[in-house]
Amino acid sequence: MNTLIKIAVIPVAGSGSRIRPLSLVMPKEMLATPFGPIIELVTNELIDSGIERIIYVTSPGKELIESHLKAVDLHEHPEGKSLSLEFINQNEIPGNGGAILTAVEEKSLTEPFIVVWGDEVFLKNGEKTRSRELLDAYEAIGKPCILLTEVDEKDIPKCGMAVTEASGIHDRLLKITELVEKPAEWPHENRHASVGGYVVDQKMIEYLTKAEKAKDGEVYLAQAIADYIQDGHELFGVLTECEWHETGSMDGYVAAFEALAQRRKQGIL
Repeated sequence: MNTLIKIAVIPVAGSGSRIRPLSLVMPKEMLATPFGPIIELVTNELIDSGIERIIYVTSPGKELIESHLKAVDLHEHPEGKSLSLEFINQNEIPGNGGAILTAVEEKSLTEPFIVVWGDEVFLKNGEKTRSRELLDAYEAIGKPCILLTEVDEKDIPKCGMAVTEASGIHDRLLKITELVEKPAEWPHENRHASVGGYVVDQKMIEYLTKAEKAKDGEVYLAQAIADYIQDGHELFGVLTECEWHETGSMDGYVAAFEALAQRRKQGIL
């Protein structure tokens, strides 16, 4: 399973305010599932997809993530290659964009890498993991790409929505012409939401360094992506076949736990 992308960055510095009180003491990424803590599932997915180096951008008080991942028996790399788990604290730039910039600066990253969040679960419905879908897309087109999923109409105001068109490559690889954060109205037929998976390169990082802070004072990857598209750069979306669960809210966590419990009963993940 050779892959052009060897590195993954996982921002895990957030406080988990939406799922309190569960996250008052326990990092939200360490919340339990029938297959282990959420961050363990995310890590194993990346390993299974061929990633060799995983950089966790964390914050003081979340040392349990590192302790657990260094103690547990993670999956073996499919090609038997060694795995590097690296932990760094986020610098003064707030937001998930700041976390990514911290990894780029402290680890001197110059090659493309994959970004995933530490509180999302993707269950395979086909042969490929969420990460493998993205990595295969990048290897096919050699350009930044993000993960998309179809959402219900009621969820559109809660999501970053992508305006898409056919890429001419295959049905599940789409060209993205616009990214709109939490739109109040959505006149487009397709309901493609941007969810936790991105392959970024140095051009995208350039936009991240220039991205304006949001109203909450944080720097977000979504803003850099929107600026990137607006300036005419090509961005592609991979319409995932996986089942997506966002565990940052109580309802999302409960739904993810129930879905994983069902998989556990069936003896599959």
